[in-house]
Amino acid sequence: MLVWLLVEAVADMADPANSYAGTAWFGLGPPLVIALGLSLAGLLLMLARRAVSGTFWTERPTAWPAPSAARAQDVPEAAPREPAGSAARD
Repeated sequence: MLVWLLVEAVADMADPANSYAGTAWFGLGPPLVIALGLSLAGLLLMLARRAVSGTFWTERPTAWPAPSAARAQDVPEAAPREPAGSAARD
């Protein structure tokens, strides 16, 4: 259904008479030209980023390691807090 809506939207935006300005850019409606241009720019930026830093595209998701007992002993416990205003009573 979404593909059908995309096809209908592209067919509607391709006609320059359907745009607000009624002008044609490269023989197409301006909204379609803008959408195609931004999609192409996004694709090019994605491919450029993949060429520069490919580890993002190749690493697999992993779970965080479970905290060990040794780690839990290294973290000091917080001291109990006095209720607010108790120091003023003394």
